[in-house]
Amino acid sequence: MAVNDASLGVVGVFGNTEDVARLENWVWLRLWERFPLGMTFISPYGDVDMGVKLAKRIFNDEPLRQELLNEARDGFVSSGMLSWIGNDGRQCNWINSQIRRRSIHLIGDGLPAMPARDWVIASIDTLHAGRLAKEDLVNELKMAWDLHISYDRLYMWFWQEDEVLRCSFAWDWLHRNKKFLLFHRQPVNNYQDLLSFFDETTLSYAEKELCVAAIKKQWSQRRYRENLKGKKQYNFVLSDKSISRLDRLAKKYDLKRTDVLEILLQMEADQGRYLPARMKMLDIE
Repeated sequence: MAVNDASLGVVGVFGNTEDVARLENWVWLRLWERFPLGMTFISPYGDVDMGVKLAKRIFNDEPLRQELLNEARDGFVSSGMLSWIGNDGRQCNWINSQIRRRSIHLIGDGLPAMPARDWVIASIDTLHAGRLAKEDLVNELKMAWDLHISYDRLYMWFWQEDEVLRCSFAWDWLHRNKKFLLFHRQPVNNYQDLLSFFDETTLSYAEKELCVAAIKKQWSQRRYRENLKGKKQYNFVLSDKSISRLDRLAKKYDLKRTDVLEILLQMEADQGRYLPARMKMLDIE
């Protein structure tokens, strides 16, 4: 219940509330809609006594006070319904982008002093719609977000010990092959950057799959070429018996055929135990 005391800040106008900061954000933005050039004089955002200054301005304008009181009575979604929204910049940017894509009025362009989660909630609170419409929107956004992050499995390949290298390689690939997507975008440096980048593109999921598949393919090709340094390919014929022995050794020690041959050749070159003995046997024969 309102107590009509400006010294108490917005609580003096609207009565007790579970989240004074949220109410102050809403009031400030509502006044900013009406007086975009006058908020510096009313109260710069983030002032220590911002709530008191806002309350004084409201008390000096009875029609405005009544309008805000009427909206506040049934215009807020409960805090419980918003609990799934965190301070994660990626999630907050995604939610705001979804609100914009739905062609819903989104006030302003973000305030530097307002944390990401507060801005998202303020964006919802300041929509020109009733509580039920806002609740429908919040439920819709939550379901869409849960579905959206379920697709993160597509990018798990980048979340490895060499995450930075893989993400940097992805950025280079995008720069060469999808340069139109990089306009005014900061380089991708890690897994979270990569997720945010793909969140903000207009690519379909199928197109994103193709991009990731191409990046992984070129990464594998590069690693293969790097592993070939100092190596040459030779073609020679082995007897069926020798191939069978090679396969058994590879299976027994969980090695590739080439690894088995490399090890045997290295051991013989270092120790010279088997070829000299074999040569002696051939001489005797």
